[in-house]
Amino acid sequence: MADSKAEQGGSIGLYHYWSAFAHGLVRPYLWVVLLAFIAAVVHFLVLSWYWTPERIAASPANTMMRQSADYYAWLTFKSYQLKRNAHPELGVFLLGASSARMAIQSPEGLGKTLSDKLTAPARFHLLAAADLSLWDMLAVSDYLPKGIQGVVLVSAGIGSLTKSLQTDGDLLRKPRLALDSAAFYREQKLAGVNGDLPSGNYLFDHMDFFSARARAVLLNPIKGAPRYRMHNQKLDQSYATADRWKRFYWPIVEDRLKRIETAHQANIEVLRRFVDNVRSHSGMQVVLWEPPIHPDVVARFPERYGYYRTVVANFAEEMALPLWHLDQEAGLVEADYRDTTHLYGPESRAKYEQALVARLVPSLNTILHSKGTP
Repeated sequence: MADSKAEQGGSIGLYHYWSAFAHGLVRPYLWVVLLAFIAAVVHFLVLSWYWTPERIAASPANTMMRQSADYYAWLTFKSYQLKRNAHPELGVFLLGASSARMAIQSPEGLGKTLSDKLTAPARFHLLAAADLSLWDMLAVSDYLPKGIQGVVLVSAGIGSLTKSLQTDGDLLRKPRLALDSAAFYREQKLAGVNGDLPSGNYLFDHMDFFSARARAVLLNPIKGAPRYRMHNQKLDQSYATADRWKRFYWPIVEDRLKRIETAHQANIEVLRRFVDNVRSHSGMQVVLWEPPIHPDVVARFPERYGYYRTVVANFAEEMALPLWHLDQEAGLVEADYRDTTHLYGPESRAKYEQALVARLVPSLNTILHSKGTP
């Protein structure tokens, strides 16, 4: 009998314990809520004070990267640095998606090669991120340095001309780059997208960007930021030694080529505003750049690929832009491609860089002779 009462007493005590715990969990004390709120406000104010465009411009480009391939964090920091830093040398700026990144082995090495072949120092800037849209490129164009002589190459790849508000509207509503860009805000307005208007608080205006990197914000200063990685040689090899990329990419390429017929005009208008923005703000020469393309794409979809080439060529002629498609000049063959538009390995990229230098040197020399050596 005594044991039974003891067991009942223990059960009642345990019940009251968990009941009190649940009560406190769902109905916390007011002072606890108030302290949590104050702590959150103080934390936000400290971060708002610390993370400003000026701070970002003065920090290494990998400061807030979540991992070595966080190209949007890297490009955000790189863009602010471009606007902040002095640029006494000739500048070459390549804006594009992953196909641009995979076409270049070393921006620093490319800049040195250009400097050696010219009568003035030159620097090559790679401004690329996976699936970078023309809206993103337009935002970056606001950060190109002013008063500098040089060339801006903008990608007019297949992927760039297939974006639409129906399928890609979130790229305008929730930008992946944390850039305060008047050109980008105009794009939101033109598209009728209800993007958040800038409030004047940088952290608040780009909360999605910072929230996605909350772990990096807290831990990178302690354990160190990931090292920026341009290429993944292991991934290159896995693609180059298998035919799986064809099975994976053919439906994607075919779909994109089909979408160009209906989506290209809106994207061409964004591209037009990009060209106008660069010409009016920086004064640099703009070149329309076509990324490398696997010869199988041309052979498999001759009519649709031909339509794409015609669209790009017509725009280049209308805007009086040089149009560079360097695959043949680089002597690229099937083995040089990792997949449909990405080059494989240092040797393939070296071939492409040589062709790019051969085009850039005359253009830069013309700029030097027409405006005088800086």
